[in-house]
Amino acid sequence: MIKVYEENAVEIVSAPEGFVIVSQEENLEDKAVVSFKFYSLRTHKLINVTRDVYLRAKFGENYQKIHDVLDDYVNYSVATLNDGRTVCVYPDSKAVMFSETGETVWSGEFKYKDHTPTGITFDGRNIWVAFGMADTILRYNMTSMRWDLRIGSMNDQAFSGPEGLLSIGSNLIVCNSASKCIEGVDIDKYSIEQLYTFDEPVYQVIKSEQDTVVLLESGVYIL
Repeated sequence: MIKVYEENAVEIVSAPEGFVIVSQEENLEDKAVVSFKFYSLRTHKLINVTRDVYLRAKFGENYQKIHDVLDDYVNYSVATLNDGRTVCVYPDSKAVMFSETGETVWSGEFKYKDHTPTGITFDGRNIWVAFGMADTILRYNMTSMRWDLRIGSMNDQAFSGPEGLLSIGSNLIVCNSASKCIEGVDIDKYSIEQLYTFDEPVYQVIKSEQDTVVLLESGVYIL
């Protein structure tokens, strides 16, 4: 692993030729102050960038319309669908779907029993949402926007604190903060394989160019 950033990183977002790191600088009363860094996979250098660079990477070209609707753009997890729609989910379960042009086309919530979401991704057909405190991920039907398949529970060992999700082909990549590992789920066979283990919690994984990048408790690493 190559460590590229270690100071208070709270999110990583894939961008052309690299990725954006969100760093929490300080807390002022009820408001967090964050900064944005871009790590280039071509030059292997880290530079400061504007908020707009981060928002475009996370929400797409119509990021300003989406930003105007969301009350806290950093803490929303995002999944982009095949047709350009964007689904955003907040840790309190609030969810919003935007069209390719940034218009709100659906709003609701993703909640499992009393548990709130910790991650989201799209596999090309369905939305998957992680619920860390329930050790569970749910598959949501795109027509009804209701879950129709559950993997994992607090009574089995499938996941332990699932958070960041990533879809690659027929595999669902799941970060487990409690068990400090990343697992791969074959969504055709529903088999689970452990891919990486760490000595600390892992919160997020992304693909940028050909590289796999992870957010661990101690910072950001390229695997």
